[in-house]
Amino acid sequence: MTAALPDGLPASALMPERIYTLPELRYPLRLNVAEQLLDANADGDRGGRPALIANGDTIVYGELARRVNRLCHGLRDLGLEPGDRLLLRLPNVPEFVLAWLACQKLGLVTVGTMPMLRARELAYIADDSGATAAIVWGGLRDELERARAQVPGLARLIVAGDARPADTTLAALMSGRKDRFAAVPTDRDDVAMIAYTSGSTGVPKGCVHFHRDILASADSYARHVLTPSEDDRFGGHPTQIVRLTHACAAQGGAQWDHSGLLRILEPLIRGEISRNEAAEVTRLKATLESSPAGNAAAGVAAAN
Repeated sequence: MTAALPDGLPASALMPERIYTLPELRYPLRLNVAEQLLDANADGDRGGRPALIANGDTIVYGELARRVNRLCHGLRDLGLEPGDRLLLRLPNVPEFVLAWLACQKLGLVTVGTMPMLRARELAYIADDSGATAAIVWGGLRDELERARAQVPGLARLIVAGDARPADTTLAALMSGRKDRFAAVPTDRDDVAMIAYTSGSTGVPKGCVHFHRDILASADSYARHVLTPSEDDRFGGHPTQIVRLTHACAAQGGAQWDHSGLLRILEPLIRGEISRNEAAEVTRLKATLESSPAGNAAAGVAAAN
């Protein structure tokens, strides 16, 4: 098993002091982001609402939860444990949402990668993050296969989409598994994902996000700036859409629509900021809201 992630994080004394400006950001100590994003909408009357629309097909929240739970069982049976890093190399497909939610519910740490990356970049990210397994789209596997030669620790590939006879496939991991899976009781400050920068000023840097960081983005920016309703559809890449739709949890959940693309500025205010950043972020927020791009984004959100 790879080294524990806390060993690579700054000491607690060096962490920024967070100011919680919204009461909904005062999360409990025990918090699992997938449980909040998915399970809260999958149970009861909400389970029949559309969750994901792709290629003309609609997956409701209840069915999405069942698929996620089956994959959780499969990944656990492979020997993956909470805290293990799993690299994701998938295009804009439903399997991305499924895999990401299953990893979070299992307490794994996802390491997302862009499809355009080549073997050299993939090898660096896999080695730096300590990834021991990867879920890869069949059409994107070649560069990752070349990267594996440089990263002995990346021991296992799980293939989605087109696969070869000897592959461990996403479908096989889900086949015959139980529909129920209790989320691993992660802490709110356990690492949920590592997102790497582009490396334009040097080597890519792994940006660590805790479970509550992902929810805070939705509970502040998405909920109060986009102000979505349960009938809105969000289009775009799963890494963004998963967070934005959490803002609709109280209304029964929004829909992830992969048939369109909605360009949304990444939020700079998450509702919890360090004291020395507060004034600068407030000024920047006002500038963005008064800019043509900010007005256009607000118009698109209102139209949807």
